Amino acid sequence: TAAINTVAYGYGMPNIGEGDEIVLSIMEHHSNIVPWHFIRERQGAKLVWVPVDDLGVFHIEEFEKRLSDRTKLVAITHMSNALGTVTPIKEIVRIAHARGIPVLVDGSQSAVHLS
Repeated sequence: TAAINTVAYGYGMPNIGEGDEIVLSIMEHHSNIVPWHFIRERQGAKLVWVPVDDLGVFHIEEFEKRLSDRTKLVAITHMSNALGTVTPIKEIVRIAHARGIPVLVDGSQSAVHLS
């Protein structure tokens, strides 16, 4: 939570403005949602949500469709604390970085569950 807040306020406040977009998945932990809602309210940014399917699977195509020229940050979990879904984080980072978009990875769950 503290690390995400540091990024939200240290990076988000000076770099994300009116109409800019932050991409998150619908399976984010509360600690990776609240700071971005604050940035949305304070800066006028838009939160863009990547869905999962009925089985809780994250599809990279759904992620790609939600990136735009206004995307200023991807803030995404590596592993859902609720569903156990593991996102294809290397592919997510590769795609975002190819477009010049920074990525915040919430690795709290995966750090202890994945080797």
